[in-house]
Amino acid sequence: MTKAILVAPEIELGSKVIQMLDKAGIRLNVALWAVFEEDDDWRFAVCSRGFREGDRRTAYLSIRTALEDAGLPFRSIPNVMILVPRDPFVKELRALFASSANVEGVRITSQRIGDRIIEDAYVYRIE
Repeated sequence: MTKAILVAPEIELGSKVIQMLDKAGIRLNVALWAVFEEDDDWRFAVCSRGFREGDRRTAYLSIRTALEDAGLPFRSIPNVMILVPRDPFVKELRALFASSANVEGVRITSQRIGDRIIEDAYVYRIE
């Protein structure tokens, strides 16, 4: 199946979302647009050390509330995928990029990382 191309407005939206969440005190340690093998479209995958396994609902709610409070209309909020620090994908991604000073703009294509296969990704932050 052919996936949509990630274009400049979505890339800018990702940066804006990260800035809004940082300002609201939700520090993302991992943030990227990604198309995973099992998905049909781009998802804004995020992880924070504050996100806990089994409590993703709270994480989704805090993100949505922070973005709405910052003035981002509900229909503009991206399709967010919450990842937790213990996720095998997050662990391996962080290990792969541990020595990288700046990852913003890095593209990842056709690669298995942890327990997921990334078809395409645009990275903002990996810490």
